[in-house]
Amino acid sequence: MERISPTPTDTAIPSPPRPCAKTDIDQPVAQPVDQIIDQVIDQILEKKILVCTPRAPVTWASGYTMPVYIDNRVLLRTHHTRSAALQLMLHRYTHINNSNTISLIAATATAGIPLGTLIAHTLKLDFVYVRPSPKSHGLGYRIEGLSPQEHKNPKPLAGQHALIIEDLISTGTSFASVGTEVRNAGATVSHCLAFFSYGFDDMALDQPRTTPPPPQHTTVRHAHNDISVSACITFRDVYKRGVACGYFSEEEQDELTRWMRAPFVWKPRKKQSSHT
Repeated sequence: MERISPTPTDTAIPSPPRPCAKTDIDQPVAQPVDQIIDQVIDQILEKKILVCTPRAPVTWASGYTMPVYIDNRVLLRTHHTRSAALQLMLHRYTHINNSNTISLIAATATAGIPLGTLIAHTLKLDFVYVRPSPKSHGLGYRIEGLSPQEHKNPKPLAGQHALIIEDLISTGTSFASVGTEVRNAGATVSHCLAFFSYGFDDMALDQPRTTPPPPQHTTVRHAHNDISVSACITFRDVYKRGVACGYFSEEEQDELTRWMRAPFVWKPRKKQSSHT
């Protein structure tokens, strides 16, 4: 088994063919938030956490076929990237909780659980996580973290102000569902904090969408209109920095630009047949 050193000095990361500048986000002194964001994005690019696959599109959990995929869970593997992600989340939290009323962290299962746990532990808040659906075995709970006695109460979270924690937002289906479930349990929910968002509401790089999103997406957006959303990093942030440092090929840039103009109706280009 590979041994991972706990020391911050052993954090060398192999460069991709088109690398951005090397980063060191495990600094002993506080850094400006914008600088941390840039360094985290560089880590995303260096580790190839964001994958551009226009010729082999990826099917997201929402069912849409897209030319890009990001797996933020890779950032949780090492202490220095995990610490940076936590710093960004805590910074956003201070702006969300300006009235100092949040008492509960409600994480989406499963990818939101690690970040939610870190935030709740750091801030000394209560914590639960919410499954997409009730567990098919055991006691069949959907909200995990409540005692059996609490589950007997129809409103076990009454009086608490919950903050939903997501690792990634695409269509918003997951956190909207979690918000409904936590509200049904009695808590107040006004905000969702995500580490990353594709930013579909403001994606098209200052260019209008050529085609409106399908009805399903419209329904999802309407479902979370009363839950404010805040994200630490957006796809636009990663894309612009990736372009600046030569991470994307010309073909990838062209395909991603086409996708960003109409993400929900995007289709891969047809392969041109060769004639001899």
